[in-house]
Amino acid sequence: MHNITCSFVQGTNPPWGVTGTAVGGYVQVSCSDRLDNANTRAQIQRYFGGSYQDHGTGVTSYSTGGLTGGRYLIHVYDSAGKQSGGWYYRMKGTHFGQHGNIFSLPTFYSNSRYLTKTS
Repeated sequence: MHNITCSFVQGTNPPWGVTGTAVGGYVQVSCSDRLDNANTRAQIQRYFGGSYQDHGTGVTSYSTGGLTGGRYLIHVYDSAGKQSGGWYYRMKGTHFGQHGNIFSLPTFYSNSRYLTKTS
């Protein structure tokens, strides 16, 4: 069994306004080889009441990724309805993988973006 290294792709875009009423975003994990098992979650968060809170249900993927540019890339997209008014949104990502031993990455948070709901 050889070592596999994985990390969240930094600089991933903050969520964007998919439509006037929906927000979407993604997280990406890059690995040096294909994992045996993976659990990667993307969750939109909204800044409310002094802290970021989960917004919508989030999406969990069990994909071990596809080969892109010599690395295995796992891409998970989430979307949700925008809350009325204007709010800051960001992406939260978690990842657990297995290749022999089970490991996890530190939680990922994207930069935030201010979005307004329009009809």
